[in-house]
Amino acid sequence: MTAERDIARELLFGRTGLDESRVAAIAAEATTGCDDGEAYLEWRQDETLVLDDGRIRDASFTGGAGFGIRAVLAQSVGYAHSTELSERAMRRAAAAAGQVRRGRTGVLALPP
Repeated sequence: MTAERDIARELLFGRTGLDESRVAAIAAEATTGCDDGEAYLEWRQDETLVLDDGRIRDASFTGGAGFGIRAVLAQSVGYAHSTELSERAMRRAAAAAGQVRRGRTGVLALPP
């Protein structure tokens, strides 16, 4: 398990320049005064090969990163996320998710 944690730390903190303790503090700030909450960070890489009669027909490699912050108070949930892994983006998301403490509610806006 240690090797996996080291790889995760390198991907999420080493490559992005984020400080693990500051990220934890931002998550704690967003959920202070709430019943529950969480923060997650994500680093994803996908590789696809399409074979046709033993020959490579198509190949692709994609990747992405992001995070989400969720704060729960009673029956209300504040949630914010971004594909930008930066402290600035996390602070904005924490402020948005933390609005649940102030009794703020919103309406789900479905994508077009």
